[in-house]
Amino acid sequence: MKDIGKILVFLLGSVLLGALLAPELYWVCVWLGRHANVAFLRDVEFRRVFDRAILFSVLCLLWPLIRWLRAASLREFGLERDPRRWRHLILGAAISLGSMILLAALLIASHRYNQRVLFSWLKLASVLPAAAVVALLEEFLFRGALQGLLERSGSALQALFFVAALYSIVHFLKPPPEGVRPGAVTWLSGFETIPNSFWQFRQPRLVLGGFITLFIVGVILGYARSRTRALWMPIGLHAGWVVGKLGFAIVAIRTPVDAGFWFGPDLLTGVAPVCILACSGLAVAGLLRCEK
Repeated sequence: MKDIGKILVFLLGSVLLGALLAPELYWVCVWLGRHANVAFLRDVEFRRVFDRAILFSVLCLLWPLIRWLRAASLREFGLERDPRRWRHLILGAAISLGSMILLAALLIASHRYNQRVLFSWLKLASVLPAAAVVALLEEFLFRGALQGLLERSGSALQALFFVAALYSIVHFLKPPPEGVRPGAVTWLSGFETIPNSFWQFRQPRLVLGGFITLFIVGVILGYARSRTRALWMPIGLHAGWVVGKLGFAIVAIRTPVDAGFWFGPDLLTGVAPVCILACSGLAVAGLLRCEK
């Protein structure tokens, strides 16, 4: 339990450091957009910079966490070398990206989204390295460190569901869409954004839709980790979902059509995303059970 406490301190520290750095990073982005002619930074939103600041803080504090945990090898986290690592990585990415493409096609076919005529290919290409960094960091933290430590002190099933729930809660916390006005960003805007990030918990439909979807994602990632005793397939799955989510936001735009039973107000909510993700989980389970 001492190690779990250290990880929770790491998560809290990452949030606080990100909140501290977010205004400075935002002002740097604004300056680059206006004076260095960096097109995709001209209209950058503070809430997006806040998310990136948290990720940057995780990256900065990850090595101190490893030293604090005194982890000498991957075996201490229940991880082993994966002889089929490239197969698992590619299969994971193919399954998750394929599920996102299917979901995107359904959303466009139902006229809830329209494909943009013009979009930035540079911005679309930037999704790939962003997805790789996010997948590596989050899988090492959630499925690598946290799930491994919990499996060492309890049952594998309990560890899987606990980490999936924590993963869902962490990702369900996000700044409100309106965010902070461009001219109103101050040194304290990052800390003011933290309590505002709980706004989705006040909307039952978003809780039932988005939270459940993220929980299913966490269960699939945790199962792949437990089954392979490695992080290659979870990283592939995670990266594919991030590429699909971020890429779809760039190439498509939401229409004013009311959200129905199958599709919610965003990409993650609704019955259809849950069904598609469940099928992805079955595909992962089926492929891994066929391996000898």
